[in-house]
Amino acid sequence: MRINNLYVLCFVFVASILFSCISDDKIVDNGLEAEAFLIVDSNIGLRNQEINFSLIDANEIDQSAAATFYINDEPIATTSFSADTEGRYMLYATYTLNGNLITTPPQEIAIIIPRRKILLEAFTGVWCGFCPRKTTAVKDLRRLTRHVAVVSIHGNSIYTGIDPLTIPEGMFLKDHYEVPGYPTGVMDRGDFWDFADGSAATEPFIEYAGNEVPMTIAINSNLLGSDLSVETTLLSEVTLSGYKIVVYLTEDGILLDQVNYYNTNPDSPFYQLGDPIVDFEHSDVLREILTDPLGDEISTLAALSPMKYTYTTSISSEMNPQNLKLVVVVLDSNGAAVNAQFASVLENKIFE
Repeated sequence: MRINNLYVLCFVFVASILFSCISDDKIVDNGLEAEAFLIVDSNIGLRNQEINFSLIDANEIDQSAAATFYINDEPIATTSFSADTEGRYMLYATYTLNGNLITTPPQEIAIIIPRRKILLEAFTGVWCGFCPRKTTAVKDLRRLTRHVAVVSIHGNSIYTGIDPLTIPEGMFLKDHYEVPGYPTGVMDRGDFWDFADGSAATEPFIEYAGNEVPMTIAINSNLLGSDLSVETTLLSEVTLSGYKIVVYLTEDGILLDQVNYYNTNPDSPFYQLGDPIVDFEHSDVLREILTDPLGDEISTLAALSPMKYTYTTSISSEMNPQNLKLVVVVLDSNGAAVNAQFASVLENKIFE
């Protein structure tokens, strides 16, 4: 009996210790003790591209193992997601915080198919009396499609002198393309476009603009004083080799007199506006090319692996930073444009 009583006393002693631990709130809790946040490496991806995410607490410690992740309200067992179809998916995570179930704010993941933007290099001049029609044609084109990137390249006249908006790179491209006259457009560094009136003139653009292509372009930029830095990211569904990149800096809203041969033509929108048209507004004006005019070679772009390129320049005091834009074009091994993107300076343009 004394032995049994000894066992009972030992049991009571151990139980009292355990009870004391519980009463002091020292029981192990598998939940988090601080708020955590859902971090996604990209909210936009291509088909079959892996999007990674994690749950990070306020101390920057990865707490993903303590979370359950959901895509469209369905739990998933991994910290990555991919899809083979275009669509939008809602991602969120749940975790336990001090005994309470917490749900993070949802984040949208968009799986996209890249869409083609046509490059239009428009050769023009303030001395060119027929060039006002270029402005009208570009406006009409933009009303038909948003999938066009425009660069207006001013050139000098051998007869009437210097265009103040001309830069050497623009004249190089004019000679390289063997531009027959002004105004002339070059579409995707291949076909000429004469800015003629009528729907037939826009057919080449409408046929290709917005079509599916394998690669897409993002643009981001920063301006500190006169120092401009540009970061562009390329992403492709397939591996691309032998490609090049061209980065243009353009400006809108430049007011300069424009010679106008349509001043006496009642069928023209420039009828009786004067010859020259005083303070004519010139837009998309090429100010600088941050790469070689024919493109800088890029490394092999591996499928579904984004690649970033950075460029810097100093903008002139003659430029208005609020009117500056960037146009980025990717060329294939034959020098033809395969896709383009544009963004205002300081705008973060995402993959499209």
